[in-house]
Amino acid sequence: MQASAPAIPRATSRFGGHALDAVLFAVAAILLLADLTMATASRAWTETPAYAFTYYPGLIALVLAAGISLRIPGQLVNGRLMLGIVAVAAVVDQLAFAPDVGPAFFLQGILYNFVPALFAHLLLRWPEDRLQTRPQRWILWVFYLVLPLLTFGWQVTWKLEWFGGGTDGWWWLTLAPDEALSTGIYVAWEIVTLLAVATALVLIALRIAAAPRERRRLLVPVAIAAALLGITVLVSGLQAVFGFFWFDTEILQNLAILAVGGAVLVEDWLTSRSGPRSGALRPRPATDRPTEAIAEVRDSSPSSALPVVGPRALWLAIGAVLVAAAVLLGALRLATASDDSVPHPEPQPAPQLPEDMGPAPGI
Repeated sequence: MQASAPAIPRATSRFGGHALDAVLFAVAAILLLADLTMATASRAWTETPAYAFTYYPGLIALVLAAGISLRIPGQLVNGRLMLGIVAVAAVVDQLAFAPDVGPAFFLQGILYNFVPALFAHLLLRWPEDRLQTRPQRWILWVFYLVLPLLTFGWQVTWKLEWFGGGTDGWWWLTLAPDEALSTGIYVAWEIVTLLAVATALVLIALRIAAAPRERRRLLVPVAIAAALLGITVLVSGLQAVFGFFWFDTEILQNLAILAVGGAVLVEDWLTSRSGPRSGALRPRPATDRPTEAIAEVRDSSPSSALPVVGPRALWLAIGAVLVAAAVLLGALRLATASDDSVPHPEPQPAPQLPEDMGPAPGI
């Protein structure tokens, strides 16, 4: 008889971590309310209903899920990651609504890199209390460090007037203007982003394949989110390379966020009605500490390493195909670029997840 995973304890009425968790929750909630207010004032609900009715409910679900997670032993860091996603996304939204205020326009592109970084971090560990492998940690370094640095690099070598108008009077930092260099760094950012997302999806697939049977039910939302993001990456890459528009992938990205936040809410609701169930949401083991930072990652123990089994080899083969496809798309992106088709940096629109992570469409 197979042993079932320990059941989740009911969420308590108090946050289980540091007092700063309550502050972080309040800040994220206030930023989200400000974002919703601005979206309503700009008529986003009527002008882009499909996007608005998936994006904002996803952020709301994530805030509520974070509130639940912060009151459950072993889920503190996951809750903080959820709040980080909401807070950074809301800040970038506000910067996009007022690009002519101070350095808002310049900071927007840099800060947005941390939204997919936090979301990838969440998908690679939730509902556990840590990352399981070193490759997971390595790819997060790319998201958290390499991509923001590349964004900063192309921005400080780009001049504001090169955007082609509409940015008069906006603040922009240019340290060493060089259009060719800036465009090259930007193309490198696009390719590295594509590879990073593809690699993260492979690691998520490996994680699901290696999970014990009783834990896989909990990872269904992660699998759904990863599948939606995979479709987004593929379609966005093809659209960027071949210059066609098939469909708007923003809704898929929003649904990916909604899948994770909604899963926590549904699990908590089912637990409150019927009590803890086999395989319910609980990490193995619960080791979050009040002083643990949002981005903390620790080496896994031998028992948490991915087993060398048949499914792993299968997922590695699939992963190799995905990474090869990402490399091919990047190569095509460069090979088909002419003077008129080189993806010059452009003003960044309001942020989406994870598409439009930089100043021009597509990853």
